Amino acid sequence: MTWTSIYRHKPYQASTRIENNLIYVPQINDEGDTLCQLFDHTHPYQNIEVQNRFPEGRPFYTRETVTYFFNQQVHYLKLFKDRPWSSNVIDIDYDNQRIYIQYPGHNCNTNLFGKYNLDELCPDWEQQLSNIVCDMYNTGFINITIHPHSFFIENGIMKHYDFYGVVPVADPTIDFTYLKSIVMSNNMDRFLKEVTDNRLNLLSIFKQTLDSDADWPIGSLNHLHKELFND
Repeated sequence: MTWTSIYRHKPYQASTRIENNLIYVPQINDEGDTLCQLFDHTHPYQNIEVQNRFPEGRPFYTRETVTYFFNQQVHYLKLFKDRPWSSNVIDIDYDNQRIYIQYPGHNCNTNLFGKYNLDELCPDWEQQLSNIVCDMYNTGFINITIHPHSFFIENGIMKHYDFYGVVPVADPTIDFTYLKSIVMSNNMDRFLKEVTDNRLNLLSIFKQTLDSDADWPIGSLNHLHKELFND
């Protein structure tokens, strides 16, 4: 079987395509119905192809880092497997750190900025997106990976498939060493402000992500900041 790497459209610049993910290598099969999330720190997709985004290199993008995020992804895929918005896992290859997910052939980044129309595929996508974020929060978790390329539409239902950025609301900090591998230099100061003793507060980053609408159309997520936290 042949697997092809997936790229995404740079928001509002449809002609510019960039890597779909900076943690794992996203790949699609020939039939277009299966997504493989390959956690391999040696793959060219995460090294050679991102050189223009990390001109200083990626010294923290190591096997330990991708293994940490692989374990995160597996853990929360299992935890949320019964939620209506969670993607369907076909198989997990623990030895090679590959996760296979049922996939409709394109994600919401392509629906917004590419050749598909999100409003036609899922007229109430904005409400579904809000419901996913709120449902996760109400069960005690937040997720900073809530950009369009982390969701897809399947038979009119929005599905979420990137859970490696999930943390419990009650304990929302992680070792900043892991996140350094995906933070570009022009964003580093914003993250460093939320670091104490090398622990990054993802709750603060989550609130900032909501405020920014995370590449979704303006107003799609920022209202949730006040609704969830009242600050």
